[in-house]
Amino acid sequence: MSPSMSSTTSTTSEPTFQPSSSKAPNAVQRLKDRARYDEQTVYDILDTGLVAHVSFSTHRDDDDHIDDDEWPTVIPMAYTRIEHEIFLHGHLASRLLKALSEEGAKACITVTHVDGLVLALTPFHNSMNYRSVIVFGHARLIPDSEHERKIDALTAITNHPFRATSGDRWTDARPPSEADVKSTRVVSVPIEMASAKVRAGGPKDEKKDVENEDVIGRYWTGVIKSKQGWEAIQPGPYNRVAEPPQYVANLLK
Repeated sequence: MSPSMSSTTSTTSEPTFQPSSSKAPNAVQRLKDRARYDEQTVYDILDTGLVAHVSFSTHRDDDDHIDDDEWPTVIPMAYTRIEHEIFLHGHLASRLLKALSEEGAKACITVTHVDGLVLALTPFHNSMNYRSVIVFGHARLIPDSEHERKIDALTAITNHPFRATSGDRWTDARPPSEADVKSTRVVSVPIEMASAKVRAGGPKDEKKDVENEDVIGRYWTGVIKSKQGWEAIQPGPYNRVAEPPQYVANLLK
């Protein structure tokens, strides 16, 4: 379950998971059997991810022409999901967040988990087992006047890596100063459209290769599984607390 925002939460419409047409932004075009258009799959992938790659529209002039000096940009960001919204944060001067703060700004957000490398008989059938999500939405700045909503979002972003262990790192740390909060820009991206794409299982080779004893007897095939998890806890150089918080220790489990 995702945390709930306070009563200051803005009203957002229900996201669209089933594409409205084959040309809809969230319609999977290639390997359609891997597409997942259900809320559970989309939100599970978002909630267990740590890094979102965020792209935003290039600048256009008054005649709606793309500025030749602007390049498409994708930036990895910390994030969180609260109900049907994704929240991002950064310094006031962040180019990405400034762009997403403009009225009508469109955002595209992706999150991916790699679960394994799939080695086939031929490089053209090598693959990866993965779970990925793509989200589309119009971004909106959370202004300082919505202080409680802004703090709720920052709290959720801070605690996002500890969802599985119900950790509250926001409270278990020195409270941010007023200057910290004011120098931070928070942007909400309501999930308007989204889809997931999932690949699982072993290699899938051509029948002629699978039936060729010379080929299958010469080349190893299979899956190299990737273990997602935390390896060790290393105290900081000025740490004076004997044991880490339980929600941190539980991550290793």
